[in-house]
Amino acid sequence: MLVRKDDSYAVIDLPSAPVEMKEKVNLSNMKVWVDHSAEWNQIYNESWRQMRDFFYAPNMHGTDWTGIADTACRPFCLTSDTVMI
Repeated sequence: MLVRKDDSYAVIDLPSAPVEMKEKVNLSNMKVWVDHSAEWNQIYNESWRQMRDFFYAPNMHGTDWTGIADTACRPFCLTSDTVMI
């Protein structure tokens, strides 16, 4: 289990008593690479799927939700100039 206290992190076994951070994880040299296009594609897909599965009207008011996914929204949502970082 990963735990955090202030700015320190530690990996511990599941606690059965109060948590003690004996050995902290050194993150001083950690690097993160983000593929923004893949990340935004995943966000879009998850949001689209959420609306498809849980929209309040089962018939989506007659909207072709599958057709909208690839034609109307995706090109706009995934262009580089719409991504704000």
